[in-house]
Amino acid sequence: MLKTFSTPADFAVVLSENLRRRSEGFWTRRDLASNRWIAATTLLRKQTEMSNQNHL
Repeated sequence: MLKTFSTPADFAVVLSENLRRRSEGFWTRRDLASNRWIAATTLLRKQTEMSNQNHL
């Protein structure tokens, strides 16, 4: 089950926690899935912002 994030700060907290665990050698499969999901949703948000600007 993936977490939903209400603010960009929530993304940053989870990502930094994942990176900290990675640096300690504790990157789990769930962390990898979480990072992929963050990357995908961030990309989608950027694409949405771009298309919204194009319609102005």
